[in-house]
Amino acid sequence: MKPRRRPNVAATLWGLLFIAIAALGICHATGVELTTTTLSIIVPLALIGLGAVGLALGRRP
Repeated sequence: MKPRRRPNVAATLWGLLFIAIAALGICHATGVELTTTTLSIIVPLALIGLGAVGLALGRRP
């Protein structure tokens, strides 16, 4: 059985960040209204989620 490779934390976080940016672009292109109130809720939650993923993937076994 092959040993498991460690995931690349930086690549995973950058990938998730670009997915979030793409989702905002799709919302803008489809006409979904993104107000400052909506963004003030979504952006901190996204950053907390990215941080949690980084912590989970970055810990040593």
